[in-house]
Amino acid sequence: PEVQGDKYLPNALAIAAAHHASGFLAAELRGGVTLPFADDDGTGGLNLAPSRGFEDVADGKPLGWAPHTYGGKADFAIDQGRHGNAVKITAQDGADASWMTTIPVKAHTAYRLIGFIKTKGVAKATGALFNLNLNPAKSAAVTGTSDWKRVTMDFNSEQATAVEVNCLFGGWGQSSGTAWYDDVTITELAAGGATGALERVVARNLAHHGVLADQTALIGSLAAADRGLAKAILDGLVTGWNERDLPADLGAKEQGALAAAASRLPTALQAPLSTLTTRWAGGAAAKPAVGHASPLPAAEQQRFASGKTRYLLLCVACHQPNGMGLAAVAPPLAKSEWVNGPESHLARFVLHGVKGPITAAGVSFTLEMPPWKDALDDTAIAEILTYVRHEWGNDAPPVQVATVTAIRAVEQARKTPWTVDEVKKVP
Repeated sequence: PEVQGDKYLPNALAIAAAHHASGFLAAELRGGVTLPFADDDGTGGLNLAPSRGFEDVADGKPLGWAPHTYGGKADFAIDQGRHGNAVKITAQDGADASWMTTIPVKAHTAYRLIGFIKTKGVAKATGALFNLNLNPAKSAAVTGTSDWKRVTMDFNSEQATAVEVNCLFGGWGQSSGTAWYDDVTITELAAGGATGALERVVARNLAHHGVLADQTALIGSLAAADRGLAKAILDGLVTGWNERDLPADLGAKEQGALAAAASRLPTALQAPLSTLTTRWAGGAAAKPAVGHASPLPAAEQQRFASGKTRYLLLCVACHQPNGMGLAAVAPPLAKSEWVNGPESHLARFVLHGVKGPITAAGVSFTLEMPPWKDALDDTAIAEILTYVRHEWGNDAPPVQVATVTAIRAVEQARKTPWTVDEVKKVP
């Protein structure tokens, strides 16, 4: 609970994943841990499923879940899961059965269920899947013997204010074998279906900075992936590729490898990639627009140099060495209206943090920047701000230590990060 309640851990995960994109996505496709992450519009997602991970157990059942048999004979149990507990259904001769829960929902609202299913010798009928009672929604089914697979199911509540969710075994017939279900989450979809946000962010950054061979391998592995996860990753790749030129050495061999990998995908997932083929002619990677900053006085040049050293130690993971930031994670500082604007706004953001949405270079960012007031003294903050306001084409005056000291004194009682609307009201 302490980890799930830490508001900065998802941000740290996004930053770390962006720097190790190919490895992170490969782990996801193998059934890696799904961690919380704010939706694209910043709403986040409250998990409506009871007993996440089936960890809370009473009388041999996970809280909020109950076994049901619709036909045949099934055995129900709590067993070892991906992480902690899982629910288990076994039928030697065949059964149509489920672990079921009822959750409250909003009428006429879209939701997404994400869960993991493992099977051993599952045969006949539909297999192991998720579905709703009295609603046509159902996930892809898992049959045979399979390690943990990530499965998604989108549904609309229609007129209902509560829905019955099944970890279903059999379904439209009786299946035999054993199935395990774990890590079920049910979240309301934000406007536009903002799910898979972490995967989109990571894939987007992989398209920006990654090695082409890693991207090609990733595309090839999507053929066997959960459809919702594959779509999120492809959306991120396409977005990233559209935001930059591909490497200048991209030739026929590389294009052929990408095309071959894409050809293994389902037709519906090939379409986004086909739109890129006309622009796979190469070009330079995206670079910040750099102008000529006014020369700094000799006394400020040392503070600039010290600020650069601190920036490369403390800030570079998010905002990058070139000041271009990380797509959907950290805004660019190069040519930023916030960096070149009032120094008091920038100092307040560094001291107390800033909570999105915040727009930079026409792009909205929703992640929350943590405060640095307890980690950095006024001299360090002033040096870092002096550096970023005079680098990458920025040409704003240096920030003095006295300015940061005065703002810290005035705002010393503040406990929450700034919002854009709040800071704009400060003189």
